[in-house]
Parts: sequence; C-alpha cells; structure tokens
Amino acid sequence: ISGHQHIVRVDEETLRPLSPEEEDALLQRFRERLSADRPAVVVIEDYNKGVLTPRAIAGALEACREAGVPVTVDPKKENFFAYTGVALFKPNL
Repeated sequence: ISGHQHIVRVDEETLRPLSPEEEDALLQRFRERLSADRPAVVVIEDYNKGVLTPRAIAGALEACREAGVPVTVDPKKENFFAYTGVALFKPNL
C-alpha cells in the first residue's frame, strides 16, 4: 500500500468441487440460516469456484421453495441449467 492505494494484489486459489461431506455441511448450515433469518429473498452469485455444485444448488433451491423464499441468481455458464424455477435469472458471462 502506498498513498492509501493498493499497488499489487496477488490471489491464489484452488478450484475444486465440494466433497459430498462438504456439500452436506453447507446445505445443513444454509437451511439453519434460512429458518433462523427468514430472508425476503435469497441472492445466489455463482463464480464457478466449485462451491456451488449441482447438488448444492438443487438443495439450496429446494430449501428456498419449501420456505417460500424467492431466489435470484447471477450464474456463470458452468451451472446455467441447474437454476430452474428461480424468480430472477441474470447470466454473468
């Protein structure tokens, strides 16, 4: 940082799908928060980093349908067709 501005930024990440155990934990936590927080809407931003697997997407959408919570989604192309039945679909190409 120089003069209150970033000069260089280096990011490193590992792209891999969640394991079934990680998916289970994510969906359990999602359902808990959905029940506790009772949001008016759920916004899903999918950047193809591996967290939003087809199974995780289906589980989250099912939980939202059961709770009567509309979903908006901004997906990358990898999972376009996994987001069926959402209120708003805004592709992020």
